[in-house]
Amino acid sequence: MKLGLSLYSFGADFHAGNIDVFDAIRKAAAMGCDGVEIIAEQHVPGWPNPSLDDLTRIRELVAELGMEIFCFSCYFGKNIRSDRPQTFEELVHNAKRMIALTAYLGAPIMRPAFNAEPVGKLIDFVNAVLPTLEKYGVIWGVELHAPQPLP
Repeated sequence: MKLGLSLYSFGADFHAGNIDVFDAIRKAAAMGCDGVEIIAEQHVPGWPNPSLDDLTRIRELVAELGMEIFCFSCYFGKNIRSDRPQTFEELVHNAKRMIALTAYLGAPIMRPAFNAEPVGKLIDFVNAVLPTLEKYGVIWGVELHAPQPLP
């Protein structure tokens, strides 16, 4: 059995500016964790347009500490644009990009949460990104984040 920790557990420290993702990963390692979950919007510097250097530093630090990123999590919906929800096509494009980032970080699982439509079109959305998931070998564990009314 392996011990993993979501960096969400350090939320108060992140929000207060007391730690960054690199500090949190080191703290998780010091606690004896084998792996971490990283939440894109909360932990990745420069999100939604992180630098390749930062992503590489995260990946290399985790490997250096003998750990793994067991899950890369993100949100789909209103969080990218402040003026309107993303279109279905924009959501699919963004999902494909995040799947590639998940694979780059070496995480086997991506956990998207939906905070806006298209929950009613979830099957269409999954079908649109399924080839990309298969291409990168990423498992998608979908979270329907409450409160989220179904159609």
